[in-house]
Amino acid sequence: MNAEHGKTMDKKKLWMLAGLIAAVLVLCIAAVIIFNVNNTPEKALNTYIEAVNQRDYEKMYSLISDEGKEHLTKEAFIEKNKNIYEGIDGKNVTVQEVKKMEQFDSRYQTLNYTFTMDTLAGTLTERGVKAPFKKDGTFKPYRLVWSPSIILSEMQSMEDKISVTTESSTRGNIEDRNGRLLATMGAASSVGLVPGKLNGETKDADMTKLAQLLGITPEDIQTALSAGWVTDETFVPIKTMAAGNAELETALLQIPGVMINDKTVRIYPYGEKTSQLTGYIQGISAEELEEKKDRGYTETSVIGKSGLERLYDERLRGEDGVTISVVKTGSDGESWTYAIQNKMPVSGENIKTTIDVDLQNTLYDQFAGDKSASAAINPKTGEVLALISTPSYDANAFILGLS
Repeated sequence: MNAEHGKTMDKKKLWMLAGLIAAVLVLCIAAVIIFNVNNTPEKALNTYIEAVNQRDYEKMYSLISDEGKEHLTKEAFIEKNKNIYEGIDGKNVTVQEVKKMEQFDSRYQTLNYTFTMDTLAGTLTERGVKAPFKKDGTFKPYRLVWSPSIILSEMQSMEDKISVTTESSTRGNIEDRNGRLLATMGAASSVGLVPGKLNGETKDADMTKLAQLLGITPEDIQTALSAGWVTDETFVPIKTMAAGNAELETALLQIPGVMINDKTVRIYPYGEKTSQLTGYIQGISAEELEEKKDRGYTETSVIGKSGLERLYDERLRGEDGVTISVVKTGSDGESWTYAIQNKMPVSGENIKTTIDVDLQNTLYDQFAGDKSASAAINPKTGEVLALISTPSYDANAFILGLS
């Protein structure tokens, strides 16, 4: 009885062991199936795109194949991707119409897809993008075989670079009720020097004379000439002055090395008579840029600092044009550029006010010698016809430069 009972127990143990082994095998098979179902090049692509949108460059590097890493250090990869995505403000990257291409090697699978990305120059769309993925073993995940063309198809080499150029928009006018211009874009003269054309024997005397004519110091001129980008053939701007002063321009051009170029600037035709009303524009400050960086302003933007220029700045300023290009350099050192995305500049809106500039001038002339503030209002409509504050200032001085 005991022997038979022992045999029965042994059989049960064997069956339990066999069942356990079978269960483990089933679990292993299920794990393999689940892994292979989830381990697809499509999922690897989506994971990589998620990292791109998060600008997680280290994670992006971890998702590329060992084959790619053999010729690309983490530092070089991060620098390349960061310079491009942040340089063009690439975001909201998406892939659509993903298709598998014919597979010639069991380790590789290439995906063909349409790629879109929001940039400084608008939404960039590329069709027929090809991204190869590699799996180095049964239980190895698919990883992207990275090359610069994954970012932009025109980039075939690590030596290719991205260039972003801007074209300034035209700021809108501020007009009186009859369309006469209170603030507009006009011509000024940019006075500068070409260092290579200076007369070495008379240089010091020439710099002193130039400073006197422009109302600045010789040290101001030397500071401009000392900038790191200056070469002998470079035009170095020294001061912007009002256009049309023929006598002053003639005297300036007698100094060796001086050149005068036309320059488009903001002008206020009625000067101090309307400046308290219009206000003025200048380059954006770091604090203003931090506040407005999500509204299209950049380090080179000008912004309304006071008056109507400030109140209506976003309507007046328009939108700058942007061109994104790929710059390639050949083995002979010659470079050429492919424009891949372009946004044309949009001019700012013209703002028409209720001001009557004739009445504005008359009112100003009457109170110019007083400390006062005056307004002329149409009693029937409530329209402000003139608005002055004295003493005033000339807004043009902020454009041409103050001592």
